[in-house]
Amino acid sequence: MSTYERLLERVDTFIQENGFEGFSYADLATGLGIRKASIYHHFPTKNDLGLAERTLYSLGLRK
Repeated sequence: MSTYERLLERVDTFIQENGFEGFSYADLATGLGIRKASIYHHFPTKNDLGLAERTLYSLGLRK
């Protein structure tokens, strides 16, 4: 699984558990064992990350 895919999967869990405002990139990086820079590479802003996650739901790729 790519870093991009791992990020989207983990953020789904974080959103379900804490809501969108309830986690930071630092939390996400720690949870995945990666650097925050790796997250910023794929998602320059947290809104970009949220949009990608919501798009997966809209397309029916997440439940």
